[in-house]
Amino acid sequence: MENSKIKVIVTCANSKNLSSVVDLQNIKSLEEWKSQLESSPGEKLPAIDLYKGGYWNNIKKINQVADELYIISTGYGLIKSTSPIKSYQATFSQSSQNCVSFICNPKKWWDEISLNQNITSIYNEDDIFIIYTSFIYSKAIFNDLINIIDKPNVFFISPDTNIKQFNPYKLATNIRLIYHPEFKGGNATNISSKCVEWLIKNGEKFGWDRDKINDWFIKETKNLPHPYENRQLNKNKKVGDEVILSYISKYPNKSLKQVIGILNSEGIACGTNRINRLYNKNARSN
Repeated sequence: MENSKIKVIVTCANSKNLSSVVDLQNIKSLEEWKSQLESSPGEKLPAIDLYKGGYWNNIKKINQVADELYIISTGYGLIKSTSPIKSYQATFSQSSQNCVSFICNPKKWWDEISLNQNITSIYNEDDIFIIYTSFIYSKAIFNDLINIIDKPNVFFISPDTNIKQFNPYKLATNIRLIYHPEFKGGNATNISSKCVEWLIKNGEKFGWDRDKINDWFIKETKNLPHPYENRQLNKNKKVGDEVILSYISKYPNKSLKQVIGILNSEGIACGTNRINRLYNKNARSN
């Protein structure tokens, strides 16, 4: 793949350097969202400079070594890192009241907001494509990514994606790399983004062969400890959504963190995404 460009596609970040000009709180449709985003006055920044945070610091490093960087933006679609955009609040994450799932299916949202430019349309056989997404974003862009995921010049990195059509093509990166000298600390998200930068710098040494790259990750991590291996298994009892909602309603003045503490103290299991979804559902109904 001599003379190939390295094109990287990453998910956006929630934190931004400007105040948002629009959010999803009172939006009823994608068309209304696009209209509000276009008409709302506000400063624009290049996308690479708008987002911020620990994860985004890694993305800025990637931007310096990649030939092109694209961002999966819930608010704008697939955009280049240089694209000037306004600040907004919209996400595929169910832990936010600005989740698009309150308006429509996330897959439908992505299919429509990325009509003018998407992952499939920018793909070509001559360049290297490295794609980083979380599970939530992988599900949203499924209809787009499925078209190229199996191509030999596409390298997919994700800390948590578990989709049967994508799993065979996901690189064998894992959380153990926080103990590897080339990666040095972080969490699952940061390690995955560090792996993108590592791959840009080292992919050519492996001839951009996915199997050889996977062999390296497996070999380098097999003797490293797992940061969570000493945690006790959660033995809390499982309950239905109505029980969780009853606790949220019972303590209207408690923060989400406090409600989680109460549930845990009473031996009730509830995952983070689930409790956030129910907490936001309760807030919207009141």
